[in-house]
Amino acid sequence: MGSLYRYFQKSEVEREMKRHNAIQQLRQMGINEFKGQRIDEFDYEELKWILAVERAKRDE
Repeated sequence: MGSLYRYFQKSEVEREMKRHNAIQQLRQMGINEFKGQRIDEFDYEELKWILAVERAKRDE
């Protein structure tokens, strides 16, 4: 049971690191808000989507 707990704990740490990385990338693009909400209020899945949308806008 302990190894299952460690797996989920590691997974959560990795997800949080990815979330912070996405926030940093958006801030480097000059984006601090999306649709009136601060980017640090979004979860990782939402941030991935926002990052993809913003990259697509810049490629147009």
